[in-house]
Amino acid sequence: MNCRGFTLIELLIAISICAILLAFSAPALNEWLQKSNNNEVARDILSGLRHARSLAITDNQKVTASIDLDNHQLTYNGIVRDFSSHIKIEASDDGAVWEVSGSKSTIFEPQGSCTKLLFIRVNSDNKLIIQINSTATGLARF
Repeated sequence: MNCRGFTLIELLIAISICAILLAFSAPALNEWLQKSNNNEVARDILSGLRHARSLAITDNQKVTASIDLDNHQLTYNGIVRDFSSHIKIEASDDGAVWEVSGSKSTIFEPQGSCTKLLFIRVNSDNKLIIQINSTATGLARF
């Protein structure tokens, strides 16, 4: 007899195997999504700081960039960038003592430098530290 298709038992076994594989991959997927969100916020902050520096150079005027830790915002030149309140943002003047409330700022000069050193960290992850150099270039990077 020529049977076509799957039996109920074969179908249940296939579904069970898929469920087991999904159960093992769910925690890794959740961790990957959280890491992705953290990276996105760090890139958004970095992009905003680079934009503030660029405005200072192109407009030939000083631009103050401020990170508001309480409201999860970066403001510069009338532009406000909001970040997820689910992600912890910290700032420091020296990279050693991290503040979780208040605000920190730096001023980008028309030649591209900035007034002071500033560190911004996302979700206490030392791999996601954005550093603003006060020397020469004022470039923001992580």
